[in-house]
Amino acid sequence: MQVADRPYNPPKRARIRAFFADGVEKFGLAAAVEVLPALLHASVLLFYIGLVDFLLSINHTVAFILLALVSTGVLAYFLLTIMPLYYHNSPYQTPLSALVWFFIEAAPLIKLWLRRRTDTVQNAIRERRHKIKQGMRLALEKKANDPTAHALQWTLMSLDEDHELEEFLDGLPGLFHGSMAPHAQGMKSELEHLVDPVAAKLLETCITGLLPEGIRRQRLTACLRAIWCFSSTIDRHFRAIWDQWTQPTNDPWGPLSTETWAMAVKSTDDPNPLTAIRAHCVQALIAAMWKNGRWQCLPSEASSLLQLQLGAPSVAVDRWCEREGHLQLAVAANLLSSVIPLLRKLETGPDISFKIDIKAILDTICGELVTSDVPDDLRSRFSKGSEVMEVFNIQDLPRSFRRRAAVDVHGPWTKIFTPVDMGRGH
Repeated sequence: MQVADRPYNPPKRARIRAFFADGVEKFGLAAAVEVLPALLHASVLLFYIGLVDFLLSINHTVAFILLALVSTGVLAYFLLTIMPLYYHNSPYQTPLSALVWFFIEAAPLIKLWLRRRTDTVQNAIRERRHKIKQGMRLALEKKANDPTAHALQWTLMSLDEDHELEEFLDGLPGLFHGSMAPHAQGMKSELEHLVDPVAAKLLETCITGLLPEGIRRQRLTACLRAIWCFSSTIDRHFRAIWDQWTQPTNDPWGPLSTETWAMAVKSTDDPNPLTAIRAHCVQALIAAMWKNGRWQCLPSEASSLLQLQLGAPSVAVDRWCEREGHLQLAVAANLLSSVIPLLRKLETGPDISFKIDIKAILDTICGELVTSDVPDDLRSRFSKGSEVMEVFNIQDLPRSFRRRAAVDVHGPWTKIFTPVDMGRGH
């Protein structure tokens, strides 16, 4: 420090400080400093051992009482020494903790040295030596790199105000879709049951009519962003939206709005095929209900979302909107053509319920539509009947599913794919 603090100019002083800092690290000054408290503790222990030995020749009662107290202190010291080795976030340790950690980590290294030197053994030796060289503190700090739900749970439980909960929900997508995504996937099951009641509480405030429009839309968007992070909340949101078709409800989980529509359009690009399928279903239902007059929004906003959803220019979207039933056909055809490649990614079995839902939605949308005067640009969006037959495995579905959900090629949904001979499927 004296050399580095000489009155040199800053660049030279920085080089000198870096030079001696390298020496401090190279010659283990930190370890030498940690030895000093250990020597002090050892001297105290030796003092008490000598004191007990001295009292044994004078007064056995006092000596044994002191021996019991010293033994209790040594036991407590031993427990504090090994505690950080078993509880990595323990705030208690002693100067001997690092030494005990060193022997524990070095024991496997000795075994490796005695084994035959294969490439695997050599790599294991290098990894072990590197870990020992880094030291106990850095090894324990790496245990904190894996995110856990405990910190987020504590944060969520400590929030009281609605705007604080809103900020929490708004940040969840960044956790699951950002750089932490590979480590954060294991937290979903733990956070899912915590987010559900919070989202329900905030969604209810969005339908009271008491919030200013700007705040309401911002809060609704934050809730929707969090909803699309978890499978159970996605399914609940989807069911609530679908229920709006038959009978308008005040269920806060099924808001018909441009925010809901936009979030569904955005979620169709989710890498999880299950989430993407639900997003396609939700956006199709909302678009069809808007066209049928179930809810209202600005035509300019609807046109922009339809262009994103259908992947069509504004001229085509406007033309379909003007003709009776053409937009609904475009929406249904887009839903079917979009989910077919996603259904291919799903394993056999769990996708049956999705196929039943998709067919039911398509039957609902196409129910009263007429396809006698469909322009070529719209008809080109229709799926091939043979491909629909292959992906939906209609002829292979259990009879119970056929009777309960009428899963076959009959019904209004046949209006949006080319005919195919399905006689062998029945």
